[in-house]
Amino acid sequence: LSLLLRDKQHPQQTGDLDSKPITLKTLNEFPIGLSGVYEKYFGRFLEALGKQNYDYFLSLILASRGPLPTPIWLTLGNLKEENTIIKEKAMQLLTFSGNTIRFVHKSMRKWLSGIEGELSVPLERGHKALAQYCWEQMQEINVSDANVYSFALANVIYHLCLAERYESARSLITDFQWLLKRVTQSVDISSDIEKYYLPRIEGDDREVRLTASVIRLAKRILSEYPRQLASQILARVHASDQDAKSIRQQAYNYKPGVSWWRPIVATLEKAESPLLQVISGHDKPIDALAVSSYKNQLASGGRDGKIFLWDVVTGDVEQICFSSQAEVRDVNSVAYSPDGTRVASGYDDGQIIIWSSTTGEEIERLTDLDNKPIHQRRVWCVSYSPDGEILVSVSDDCTIVFYSTINKRLACESLGPFENTANSVAFSHDNRYLVAGFDDKVIRLWKTEDILTGKIDETRCGGHRARVRSVQFSPKTSELLVSCSDDKQVIIWRTETQTPVHILSGQDGHDGRVYGACFSPDERLVASASADRTVRLWDVDTGSLLYIFEGHADPTMKVAFIDNNRLVSASLDKTIRMWNIETALVHKAEDGATEKGHAKWVVSVAVSENGNYVVTGSQDNNLCVWDANTASVLRTLKGHTSTVWHVIVCPKSKLVGSGSPDSTFRIWDIETGANLHILRGHGGSVSGIAFAHKKDYAVSGSMDQVAKLWRVSTGTLVRNFEGHTSTIAPVCFSADDTMLVTGSSDNSARIWDVETGDLLQILGKHAELIRAISISKDGKIVVTGCDDGVAFVWNRENPSGPVHTLKRHKNQLRSAVISEDGSKVITTDRLNNIVVWSVKTGKELEEHDPTLVRIPYPTYETDGMQGLPLLGTGLLTKTPKGSDGIGFSVDIGTLNTRKLTNLAGDRAAIAEGDKIHIVELA
Repeated sequence: LSLLLRDKQHPQQTGDLDSKPITLKTLNEFPIGLSGVYEKYFGRFLEALGKQNYDYFLSLILASRGPLPTPIWLTLGNLKEENTIIKEKAMQLLTFSGNTIRFVHKSMRKWLSGIEGELSVPLERGHKALAQYCWEQMQEINVSDANVYSFALANVIYHLCLAERYESARSLITDFQWLLKRVTQSVDISSDIEKYYLPRIEGDDREVRLTASVIRLAKRILSEYPRQLASQILARVHASDQDAKSIRQQAYNYKPGVSWWRPIVATLEKAESPLLQVISGHDKPIDALAVSSYKNQLASGGRDGKIFLWDVVTGDVEQICFSSQAEVRDVNSVAYSPDGTRVASGYDDGQIIIWSSTTGEEIERLTDLDNKPIHQRRVWCVSYSPDGEILVSVSDDCTIVFYSTINKRLACESLGPFENTANSVAFSHDNRYLVAGFDDKVIRLWKTEDILTGKIDETRCGGHRARVRSVQFSPKTSELLVSCSDDKQVIIWRTETQTPVHILSGQDGHDGRVYGACFSPDERLVASASADRTVRLWDVDTGSLLYIFEGHADPTMKVAFIDNNRLVSASLDKTIRMWNIETALVHKAEDGATEKGHAKWVVSVAVSENGNYVVTGSQDNNLCVWDANTASVLRTLKGHTSTVWHVIVCPKSKLVGSGSPDSTFRIWDIETGANLHILRGHGGSVSGIAFAHKKDYAVSGSMDQVAKLWRVSTGTLVRNFEGHTSTIAPVCFSADDTMLVTGSSDNSARIWDVETGDLLQILGKHAELIRAISISKDGKIVVTGCDDGVAFVWNRENPSGPVHTLKRHKNQLRSAVISEDGSKVITTDRLNNIVVWSVKTGKELEEHDPTLVRIPYPTYETDGMQGLPLLGTGLLTKTPKGSDGIGFSVDIGTLNTRKLTNLAGDRAAIAEGDKIHIVELA
């Protein structure tokens, strides 16, 4: 092979390999087209083996997508281990590694299948044999060989479809238990279904299509928590969808052996929605994104210093480009060469590095004649010329530099230094123009020919009112130019005249800085990415807004078209989202007709005792009442003038309470939405509220260090509870409503007599502020939980101090509650660790696995926190409704989290973003 590469017939194939030793790695980089070598060296071996023999044996390996387990090859070939004749012969074509077989080089597949050369091994025979073998493995109850079963599980759908056994394939895909096994092994089953099953069958199989869509959308979650497959199906497919009735019913009946939260309503991003998939891998926010027009690949660069190369179809990572050198910092820009073979990247430290898009290896670092980086400060943007011969870059050093990729040196004199930094730069498709957007609000345009000849004559476009973030030409004709800015505007310009065609802003425009904008390949659409966490799609001809893609949890930094029907966005939330444009436009009318409950994020949630209503409070200053069975908004309650941080529902009536930094405590009728009382009197934000269980009382705590007791029916003040020296947050009544417990940022909890207002007891001096309080049904035991992760158990009959100190959590407690029978304490922290304690001994009883007992939405949409979302929990075993139910609200944490509260015995509600999710304990 080494000699072949130096042969005169293949001079272009030698390249850099001449100076390298021939290793397996370089062998796999060899070009396809080695059929002559194969014919010469292996043809005689195959003739000696006999066509009938090699047809069958090689078809098995040829049909296999990857290394084939040796036991399968031997079994299907009816060979024994000691029969080494075939094996010895095959060693010339195959590599036996461990317990698997593969071809010595990937190009052999084309030779053996007849794509190159005269030889043709019948592939169908191999697929039929492997399909039957894998199918039989799926029917086995006891697995005898784990490796063989794993191969069969991963490949059975692929081989069944290529053997045209579609009914067999469908019987597996629509079997929930089989799907669970397959997803547990790997979530790439959706790719097999969408690539090999759906395009080959006659007509449409919507149940299978919906199932594949669910798995694709939930890929990130299922790869970590495969047992949430049932939750994802129920939360992404409507119960009314008859096409998916069977798979939904199987998911509904899922029995994992422990209690789990089962979605009641499909409230997640629906199957067949505009969102195709969510891709994750970066450890830190993503600032850079590019799509290869010649490869099914996209590149993303993050503040973790890494560049991920992704398969556009599957969303799988193909390579990770990363330099271990300490000087390399954040990746600010990535760009593909026109032929898609290389990826250029610009870094915070001024480095520009070129990588191979195939191997992920570093090819070159751009330096000047003194071997120094061509930029001395942060590189904001890199871009190739249409012919790939020039790489242009802009930097915080206020220069624009041109590097020759052919001569490996600067192509011409740099532009600048300018008075301001350029943030973006791009060539026109016809290579006639270069454009750059600057901090000084100006877009500068040059003729490429003038730059290369040293004649600098720029044209300026003025229209933005703030820093220009991105500029890009229309890809086919370069007749148009799109720019975006910190002024929240996107502007489409006429290139020749430098005049605006459309200014995309105003009512339909972004509500934050616009960081990226680009044209679709056919120049009919423009997409823009913004700090408002959305991607907006615009019509180039009319300038009208076509669709708003929502879902990112943090600012969306970049957007790019994959083709005319798909686009991709990257965000500071560390995720990449892929969107389907056609689906978005079809669903536009439906989306527009759907009433959204809140305009901003939900920060508090409560539910009615009968489980019919969910009430939410939001940053939009409003409350919403939702139907718990349909997750639809029934009414919006307006009146607060600030964020509604606290909502509660009265246990024995149809009343709702709300507290806000506007210093008011309001009481509403849940059925009519009427604001019955506005309870004023606090001198600071209302930070904790509670209704009495039976009596006509409610209490509010505030930043003014006072707790107030109110008569609910009249809205009048009964008395104040004074004594705390800082904010009063958690408040609760005893079961008989005779005592009130208050927790404070002064690191103490106090017990009061409700009727007299007398202070009955001060519960010690905690090391940190009180986050959670709970009192037992008999009123004898009080539990307090603190910011330092420590909880205390207090016996009111033993005033000397806490009887138990519960130390297990390593971070902030979110809840500490006592079971109905008073025997257990359950604590949860901000990372969703759940610990159950004995009230009698103070010892830990058990630690729960959050992968099953948690609410079934772990960072599925947003990624605002590392690891698990912020949740509380109810009792973790199935119990008769009300017999041992624990209900509480989780304190407010960061906005990129979910909050949980008890619904009615076995139900719970979660607020996430501006939506809610409703689940039941199954």
